[in-house]
Amino acid sequence: MVQSISEWIVNRELDSDVSKFRNFLSEWVATRRSDGDMEKYLNAPHRFTWPDLPTAPDYNVPFKMGTTWDGKPNWMTGHRSRFTAMKMEQYCFRWERPPQSRSLIEAENSV
Repeated sequence: MVQSISEWIVNRELDSDVSKFRNFLSEWVATRRSDGDMEKYLNAPHRFTWPDLPTAPDYNVPFKMGTTWDGKPNWMTGHRSRFTAMKMEQYCFRWERPPQSRSLIEAENSV
């Protein structure tokens, strides 16, 4: 984006001329776009590899998601968020960390 601007308006005092910054940017972009630049990183002897993503869980358990217009329960399968389960008044294991202030008071009382 900066490279496409014909004139770069300086809003702050710089320690060098704007042309030096633009030349440095152009050289950096040319290096990044050159063929084989990333090869030295991809072929490193101890290259870091990310583990594979885990497989998505199988959501085959049906749950009630409201009712139809004639009053029959509407059953669905798929992802059910905690918010949706609580809104539909369904069982949901709700775990929340107690406030830190309560934890500190309990810790002081146990001493």
